[in-house]
Amino acid sequence: MKNTRGVVTLATMVFWGLTNCISAQYGYQLGIEGSPQLSWLLNKDDINSRRFNPESTINGSFGFMYEYELTKNTGIGVDAIYSMQGQYYQFLSMDFYKKVNYYKIPVMFCYTPQIGPGLRAIAKVGPQLGILSSAELLNREGKAIVKDQRTAYSSTDFGFVAMAGFGFGITSQLYADLLLRYDYSVTNAESPGYNSNVNNPSPPVLPNTIVGPATRAGSHNRTIGISVLLRYCYK
Repeated sequence: MKNTRGVVTLATMVFWGLTNCISAQYGYQLGIEGSPQLSWLLNKDDINSRRFNPESTINGSFGFMYEYELTKNTGIGVDAIYSMQGQYYQFLSMDFYKKVNYYKIPVMFCYTPQIGPGLRAIAKVGPQLGILSSAELLNREGKAIVKDQRTAYSSTDFGFVAMAGFGFGITSQLYADLLLRYDYSVTNAESPGYNSNVNNPSPPVLPNTIVGPATRAGSHNRTIGISVLLRYCYK
């Protein structure tokens, strides 16, 4: 309940601030986006353990983008993204997939100077709030070992996001963007109150693989991908 109140308060503050900027803006933009991406959910104790071997994890995200133009080349952007992420790994010679999905709400400062006819450079940076949607522990074949593992993770995940690339004008108001997107969480993605083995609950708890505030380092989400956006500029 406390986390829900915090999310509602943050959203209210963000949209209140954006509403007060509208009177000074040049216009606004609405769009859709999708991104193939690589994701990681790593923990220093896991990496230092010979029992744990992380593997490349490919997944994706999709959502909507909003940008309020403050000047000709600057603006404030708010995205609403559903991100499918997590980590494939081997643990005790068995294959697993920590599948965690998040609703992500980045709030970004946007810089979009025109560098040629119908061509803009794009740079965006800002904080990001992640809200846990679901969490599962699967085997390599996709069969659930733990169907609902949300109690192993924090309900919210705070971090930062950066994007850079180019926008290509299709018409004077319709743009297609191609951007490199990177985000990283600074808060612990795991719940310190979860006392089972988050990597595999079947065997007894082993050194360097348990979850607990006195024994286990924090785990952090990270993604990098190519975002493709289609946006319309309202003047």
